[in-house]
Amino acid sequence: MTDGVPPARDAVSLRSYEALRYAQELNVTVPSTLALRLYRFGTVPQRVGARRRWSQATLAEALGAGFDAALEPFADHGWRRLAAAGWLIWKAPEAGQVPTATAPVPKIYVCPHPDGLGEVLPGIAEVVVRSKAFAFKVPLMARQARRPDKAVAYFAHLEHALAVGPALSAVLSRVEAQPAPFTAALAADGSVSYGVDPPADRRPMSWRTWMARRLADHLLRARAAPAAGDEPWERALLAATSGVVELPTWAPMPGLWAGAAGLGAP
Repeated sequence: MTDGVPPARDAVSLRSYEALRYAQELNVTVPSTLALRLYRFGTVPQRVGARRRWSQATLAEALGAGFDAALEPFADHGWRRLAAAGWLIWKAPEAGQVPTATAPVPKIYVCPHPDGLGEVLPGIAEVVVRSKAFAFKVPLMARQARRPDKAVAYFAHLEHALAVGPALSAVLSRVEAQPAPFTAALAADGSVSYGVDPPADRRPMSWRTWMARRLADHLLRARAAPAAGDEPWERALLAATSGVVELPTWAPMPGLWAGAAGLGAP
């Protein structure tokens, strides 16, 4: 490893480095395809014995009667439920917590292994509904719960997002984690992490999608121009993250989005 790439220090940074090593070996030259492979890295493979539960069923069907009960706190606190783009979404009644169109959007990734999702979903809901989140989502279809970031909470301000980390980590400590690559860990096992979406008035794109595309572009360039003694994934990592995130934490740089409010602005 080059001197410029610091060792991984938590499960998320380790998973992120693994994703880049994996992508380096793929015979893929199309940037969008490589970015998608990076984005999906860490997804739990489909198991034959659970084909119906995790391939054709909705998440509510896969988890059974406990699904609706687990998410009752949102209805109890006046959150509005809707379905959009393959997600079940709850929106808080407090409109003042929604960021403006020109502000970045901090988000918390909740990443239990799918086998433990049903056990911890009630605790996740209780923490989020009592936080300053303005929205929360889980996949509509069970197969999407095989992805690492299977529940996401959105906030108007970074400090509000970071504040829920300890409580969510405590809830998720009972089950196996499934770290989401290219995010910043709030729990050493990768069960809770965060990122910051670009402002809504920019081209709509999630934090992980944006990072995966940057990394894919730089990895293809690095593979096309080999350098003695350096691995392409290392050079791609340093180039893609320069001025964007801090390594090895993957924490977004304050003021990342030019012209937008600082990530920690009140």
